[in-house]
Amino acid sequence: MRGLELFAVLALSLALAAPAGAKPAPVPLSQPAAAAVVQTADALAARVTNGRFPGPDERNAANGPAFLHLAANHPDPVVVAAALRAMSYTWRSSPRKGSKRTVMNDDYVAVVRVRLTDADGPVRGAALRAARLPLGTKNPDPAVVDTLLKLFESANPGDQIAALGAVTNIRAYSRARATKGPLKARVIDAIMPLLKSKEPAVIASALFRLNRSAYASMPKAKELARETARLAKHPEPAVRGEALRLATTLSGKKPDARLLGQLNMALGDAEPYVRATAAELLGELKQRAAVHGLMKLLDDDGSALRKVGGYRDLSGRPGKARFRAETGGRVDDVALQAIDGLTDGIGAPLECKVQGRDRKASRAAGKAAAKAWYGKHKGKLPAAK
Repeated sequence: MRGLELFAVLALSLALAAPAGAKPAPVPLSQPAAAAVVQTADALAARVTNGRFPGPDERNAANGPAFLHLAANHPDPVVVAAALRAMSYTWRSSPRKGSKRTVMNDDYVAVVRVRLTDADGPVRGAALRAARLPLGTKNPDPAVVDTLLKLFESANPGDQIAALGAVTNIRAYSRARATKGPLKARVIDAIMPLLKSKEPAVIASALFRLNRSAYASMPKAKELARETARLAKHPEPAVRGEALRLATTLSGKKPDARLLGQLNMALGDAEPYVRATAAELLGELKQRAAVHGLMKLLDDDGSALRKVGGYRDLSGRPGKARFRAETGGRVDDVALQAIDGLTDGIGAPLECKVQGRDRKASRAAGKAAAKAWYGKHKGKLPAAK
């Protein structure tokens, strides 16, 4: 095991075993802060309220060095977390003409590395936010990557879900195409064990994040396809829906009969989020035969949003992971959007998607138009599958 990775493993293990709320240990910096920076930092620390600096202070680029000083040295985890959050607003990863933000340096990276292993959940959460700078560069800091990926092995679902959000800052991972080097495959390898978690929110979040960077020939595509087939039968609707979404992406827009069968069956799922997701995906796949099933959803006002709890986030509060269809907030809205795109070229052009400020009126008009079109042209559609 490499030295930096070993450090990350040991530091994270020790930190998570420590009591929450313990004083953060000081992080050694390359040089002490100037007296003016310390004075500014002390004044800022006194203004923290509800875990945040006042908005104008938090986003004032001139405060960047003071926030770094606080994140490295302040004994109160509340102030440290607030300072880390503020660093994400007041620092840059590289120089930019006209920008007043401080450019990320070795001290910034060192503070993020250490605070990602802090015993205090809000500090870790804020460090994940600040980590977007060293993670988002062309060559992300290896120790920050190591520590981030070790969070997937935490026993705390809050850490795992927060880390899933942060990992999208790694360019080599987040781009939905092949990238040079082993980093994309390494991140996928680190995420995949989460698909066997006992926490539905973790599984659904992992599927969601994998899908955002997925493509048909991505690393571990065959293994992921097997997992999505299994998880499409999971008792949690968010897991079922996200599994179908990832399976569709992995199909490369050329779905096999098994996947199409799953999607068409999902139009009749007991949960509206799954019905909406299936409708959306069949529309994306240009499956004209799905119009028959989509028409049955036009009187379905179920929510296309699914919230999954059962865990605590890094603030210690009950967590809620949210998943939703992208093309509408209700099942009927999503179905109309899909139908709108699947009927092109058959009869007179049909425009039935919900849009504009008066969504109720638009929805009613869209349903009427879709039903009239279907009554006239359904015989021109392929048979339902």
